[in-house]
Parts: sequence; C-alpha cells; structure tokens
Amino acid sequence: MPSVDDLFTPVDELRLTEPSYLRNSPDIGLNEATTAFSQKTPVMALDEGSRRVFGVPPTYQMVGEVSNFGISCHLMGITVEGHAKAKKVAKHLAARAMLHKLIEKGQQSEFGIPGETKEEAHRAVDGLAFGDVRIESSNEDPVLSVAQNENYPGKLQQLCQRNKFEIPQYSYGEEGPPNDRIFTTTCKVGGQEAVGVAKTKKASKNIASQKMLAIIEKGIVEMNEEPDLDQEVDDDMNPVVDGVQCSKPPGSDAMAVLTAILADPKRFESPTQEYRILEKKCVFGLTQCLLKISYCKPGEPSQSRVHHVFPGSHTTEEVAGLINCKVAASQLSCCRDKPDVDRTSSTISVKTVLRSHFHSLKETIIECTHYQVGWWSTMVLSTKLVRRASKFIPKVTRIAIISSANFATQTDQSTNLKEVLAKKIPAHNAKVKEFRQQHGNTVIQSVSIDMIYGGMRSMKGMVTETSVLDPEEGIRFRGHSIPECQEKLPRAPGGEEPLPEGIWWLLCTGDIPTESQTSAITKEWNARADLPSHVARMLDNFPDNLHPMAQFVAAIAALNNESKFAAAYSRGVPKSSYWEYAYEDSMDLLAKLPTVAAMIYRNLYRDGSAVGVIDPKKDWSANFCSMLGYDDPLFCELMRLYLVIHSDHEGGNVSAHTSHLVGSALSDPYLSFSAAMAGLAGPLHGLANQEVLLFLNKIVSEIGFNYTEQQLKEWLEKHLESGQVVPGYGHAVLRKTDPRYECQRQFALKHLPKDDLFKLVSTLYKITPDILLAHGKAKNPWPNVDAHSGVLLQYFGLNEMSFYTVLFGVSRALGCLSQLIWSRGMGLPLERPKSHSTEGLMKLAAAAAKKS
Repeated sequence: MPSVDDLFTPVDELRLTEPSYLRNSPDIGLNEATTAFSQKTPVMALDEGSRRVFGVPPTYQMVGEVSNFGISCHLMGITVEGHAKAKKVAKHLAARAMLHKLIEKGQQSEFGIPGETKEEAHRAVDGLAFGDVRIESSNEDPVLSVAQNENYPGKLQQLCQRNKFEIPQYSYGEEGPPNDRIFTTTCKVGGQEAVGVAKTKKASKNIASQKMLAIIEKGIVEMNEEPDLDQEVDDDMNPVVDGVQCSKPPGSDAMAVLTAILADPKRFESPTQEYRILEKKCVFGLTQCLLKISYCKPGEPSQSRVHHVFPGSHTTEEVAGLINCKVAASQLSCCRDKPDVDRTSSTISVKTVLRSHFHSLKETIIECTHYQVGWWSTMVLSTKLVRRASKFIPKVTRIAIISSANFATQTDQSTNLKEVLAKKIPAHNAKVKEFRQQHGNTVIQSVSIDMIYGGMRSMKGMVTETSVLDPEEGIRFRGHSIPECQEKLPRAPGGEEPLPEGIWWLLCTGDIPTESQTSAITKEWNARADLPSHVARMLDNFPDNLHPMAQFVAAIAALNNESKFAAAYSRGVPKSSYWEYAYEDSMDLLAKLPTVAAMIYRNLYRDGSAVGVIDPKKDWSANFCSMLGYDDPLFCELMRLYLVIHSDHEGGNVSAHTSHLVGSALSDPYLSFSAAMAGLAGPLHGLANQEVLLFLNKIVSEIGFNYTEQQLKEWLEKHLESGQVVPGYGHAVLRKTDPRYECQRQFALKHLPKDDLFKLVSTLYKITPDILLAHGKAKNPWPNVDAHSGVLLQYFGLNEMSFYTVLFGVSRALGCLSQLIWSRGMGLPLERPKSHSTEGLMKLAAAAAKKS
C-alpha cells in the first residue's frame, strides 16, 4: 500500500467552494454514457476508489453550523468540507470536494475518474448525480428534479406501445449500508439507456423512465421530419445497386410474369431492372426500409425517383414481409395485350396484400403510390425514415442485392440475442412436438445393469441442444468443430482466436454471429458487470485458506438475491416465459463472473489488491485478464481460446448435468450454476489439469529437462508398472486426440515452441499412446484437453494451480447457462429417474433370464 507521504502533502482544512473553472462555464449535464463512474454518486465513487487504492474508506464527521449542515471528509491526511441544507447533500458535496483534491494530487487514473485532462476529470466529478438530484455547485441546495407523483413508467409503457417500440426493460442495483441505501435503475428501450439514482427503488425507476421519455420524444420529433429522400439515397445511404437483364421465362409468380413481359423482344430491346434495398435501424426497434424498382426502355433516359410513401413505422420482420410478399410485383404487373393501360389504379391491390400480411397495421399506415412515365415504371415502398443526422442511428446497413424476379427474405441480422431466441425457441418447440408425436415410443437404447452400477456411463438419457461429443471427431458446438469455430467466429481487432462472446451466441442460437452481434454481447456484459456490494464484502472477508472453488461457489449462490427468474416465478408468470428470465439471469451472471473470479485471485495471491473497473472498450476476456493483473495481449489471446474450448461438452458431464438437474426443479440460474461449480470442484471433474502439472513437475524433479526420449520411456514404464496412471490421457467418450488439445498445441507451437515444459508435453504426446496401448491401460490412449492447458497458463506466469478450476468454471458457464435457457425454453420437466436396490436389480435380472 502506498504511504501517505508518497501521495499527499498534508494541508489545512478546506471548505468546498465552487471551482474557478466552472464559474464561467455552461452547466454540465449528467453524462448518460454507460460507464461505471458516471453512474455513481460522489460518496460511492470516493468510497470504492479509496478502498481500492488505499485499502481504507474515507471518514465523515458533522461540523456544527446554525443555518445548515456541515460534513467534513477525511482521507489519508486530507480534510475537506461540504455544506448544505440537507445532511446527505452535504456529505456528497464533501465527497465531491475530496475527489477534486485527488485529481489535483494526480490520483485521477487510480480512482477511475474519466478524462484526458484534469479539467475533463473535474467536469466528470461535477457530473456525478446524487440520488434524484444534480449537484450543481457547492453553494446550492439541490432540489428534486422529478415529481414523485408522476407515473413516468406508465407513460413510457404507453408511448412505446403506441409507437410499436420495444417494451421498456428495467434493471436494478443498490449500494450503501441499510440506513443509507442508494438505488440505481437502468431503463433500456432498444439500444438506448437511461439511469435513475435515488433513495428509493421506486423513485430511481421513475427518474430513469422520465429520462427515457425525453430521449424517445426527441427521437420521434426527429423521425417526423420530412427529409429529402433523393439526397438521402444519393449522398447518405450509398445503396447497393444491381442492374440485371430481364431474361427469366414466364411463370406463375407475378414478378416473373412482369419480367417476361418486359423482356419480350417484340416490345423492348434489352430493358433493364434495377433494385435498391436500403435498411437503417434506429434504437427503438424500428426499421427504415426503402425498396425501389425501376424499369426503363433502351434509348430513353433512365429516371430515378424516390418517394416517402409510408408515414408510419414497422419492425424488421414487417419490412421483410413487405419485401417477401412481392407487393411491387402485383403493383407493376401489366397486361400483355394492353401496354398503354393506366396502371395507377392498381394501388388497391397493394393495400389488400399488406392487410393480409399484417393485421395489426392501421389503415392510415397503408399508403402506396405508383408512378407511370411512358414505358418507365417505378414503385417505392418505405417505412418511417429517420434522418442520418439523428444521434439514434449508429450506422447504415446495406442489404444484399436482390436478383432478378426474386425477392428473398434477408437473414435476421438483429443484435438483440433475446429477440433472436424469441423466434427460434417456438420454432424449435414445434419441431420437437411433431417429432415426439411421430416417434415418441421409439426405443433407442437398452440399459444394462453395468450401466446402472457404472455411473450411467454411455446411457442416453438427456436432451442437450448446444453441443454433441462424437467419439471420433470430438466436441461440436452446434454442429461446428473447434477448427471451424476458430475459423468462423469473430475475433478481437488484431486477434487470431475466437471471442467467447461469439461462442455464447452460437451455443444459444445455432448461428455463427456477425461482428456486430458479437460486439453487442460484449457491450451488454460490460454494462451488467457491476458486483453487488454484499458479494464483494463477502469475498473480501473470506479466510485466506478457503479454497478458490469454495469461494467461487459461495459468491455465485450469494448473487441469488438479484435473480429475475426467482422474482418472476414468485409473481406467477406463465411457464412459456420462464426462459426469458433465465436468459436475463444468465446474462447478468456471465457479466459478473470475471469480476468474482478476479477478486478471488487478487485476495488469495495478490495481497487483496483491487481488480479495477470494467473497460467498456475491451471484450469480456480482455477485461478478465486485466482484472487478474495480466495485460500481455498474447495472454488475452490464450484466455479467449481457453474460454471458448472449455465452454461446453454435452450435457452428461458432472457440471452440465448438475446444472440441468437443479434447474429442472426451477431453481434459478445462480443456484443451478453454483451447484454445477460444486461438482466441477471435485477431483474427478475439474482438477485434472492440476494433476497434469504435478505429474510433469514430478518428471522434471526426477530426470530434469536434459532427458533423452529413451529415458522418458523408461520412466513412464516404471510409473505405470507401479500402478499409477498418466494424467491427461484417455477420455470417457473420445477415441482420438482431443481437438481441444490439438488447438492448444498449435498455439504453443506458434508462440512458445522453445519452452521446456512444452517440449516435455510434446515428447510425451509422441511416446505415451504406444506405451499405454502396450500396457492395455486405456481404451483411448490419446491426450485430452487437460494435458496441455496448465502448461500454457504457467508459461504466462499464472502458476497458482488451485485457481485453474475457477478459470474452467468461468468458461463452463457459457455452456451450462445456454443449456439452462434452452431447458426452460423447451419446457423440459423435473428430472426424476427411477432407482433400484441391488436386490431389486437381482430380481429384474432373474425375471429377464426366465424370459430368455
């Protein structure tokens, strides 16, 4: 811990006055960015920072005054004061003054205060909120900015329903002692967030809802502006254009008929079709989709007109339907015998088609215009257009080119994982229902007595959608092998290994995610990462001799008080929506696990040093590495690989099966995964890589690193003849080298080929399988994942073997929790197999013998 003299020069008591740099500056509004610092109060920010940097909290004392309250704040020899008409306000003003002093003393970065300059840091501190008020200046007594009798959550809900926006989602947090609680509510609509902080949960929710109302109302005003669409298309949106020849023969499809008419050489000479599909998403779940189709006769000037024809709003699914139902085809279809017919009257068919597809759309939204200029026809379909200048539009998405006479439905590019699951789960359940109706009584396996006594090994008794373990190919995540995942899944900028966020999306949906979908998971995990204060205190108070896995299990279980699933079940939500709350808990838990694991590591092996704060610019693995204290980019790459390959391994292993079993009783994800981690802590499941390292160290201690291949063979022979095993070799299911071993070996060959311990592992890989086969010691003599992982971790300095299982647990959460979401989504029942006594099995065996 740094000494006082290293940090500060003691000064006399200071009274808080308005900083000079603010006296002539405009008011600085509350920073809505989702950074950890901006969402805290001054007292919270100072308390957390001082504990992290100095290991002690600040102290406060009352200062007697007649007209108002005075609070003095003391920290490491520095004293400052805050004065206001309310005691709590005075305390926050004192804390804010101390933060300003810390900035002046050069402690900005240590306390996590954002800003590249001191002035920016000072402004960040003055932007901190106190409950339901803004602290404007030291000589002001803040007032409530929200009228508590207003029902802003209700108004927000009505506004979202009226405009077909996403329903508001709320998440809650609380800080401080029981007598001084501060509640934080985060309100999300689409991609926008608003935060409310207050002394009560209800007030914080009201404030967050009021802020979100202001954001949405401002966005609606901007959306209602009539932009120049020609300018939007030409300058802003840069659409994809595909010019194709109309050559498709006639068919039953209206567009095909039209194509054939236009392609008739007796009427036209090589007329062209041009399609433009433009899509732009705004944060409220709305989509602006512009579909333009033009036909022009050769020799005549090509005309380009774009018209705003739908003054309403539609979801992405509705836009896809608009394209798919070929409205343009019916609109532009013409009679072969009457080429001069006025086709403007055909608009009525467009309304009919639209209404048949979208019963919920109001008639006022269904408007369409058709334009006819000689032989040139164009029709434009568009939903609500949002100006690019609006801050609510993050980017423009170009839709794939549509080929001639074919309107294809676009792949769902939503970055909202919950939204994607909401489509996939019902479709999957319908498929399962049909399958069970047809094959429900089909027998797939006979169960032997040996299977029952043998731990049900190889018994087929579970449904797991996320991964399948093939004896010859190894693990496949949703049908993709590990090499395929390494090739297809998104990577960090400049990285070579797949991101765990990508494997999470794949396990949950079965789809290879895009970079934007992967980034959305990163952003959401970073936003959900804050650890409740009671869990942090519990971890800090654990004894040094408590095993890391025991701490890990306890901390996960202690997060149960934040369970949205448990709360929803208590409210009596329908069974069909269980998966939604399991999803929310799973996302929250995954976001917090790296912080939990890092606190355990720091407390046990780094003298309790602080883990720091989540960097919103970093991915899940990079933040985890930073909190552990490792900033080597290559170690981050290893961690990404490690977390991906250990993520899932079917549903029958101890941790996955435990999670499924406990979850089948409708225990929430926190309790289910805590139980899973208790199983992982067992020596037969999660301690194998430690045993491998101990085994390697034993070899080195007896024959050193200067061994010959023959010496190593003799040592192994002697080791096996003594009745011992070779840890890291063999597998209950696999009958070849574990692909997870192979990818770690490739990483080592590329990045640490000269490491002595890696060379030992490589030599063992070369000679051990033949020796095991000769001794008849294993059905599968090939190495598994545990034969290599410890060596890589030690190379980068992570030598604490008792912590390795915690790393394994962080990774395995990806598999267990994705399985849990699908178990609740599929409505899988309570797991309740039948058991038998030995006497009962003997009777069954005797009865079977008589029948044969």
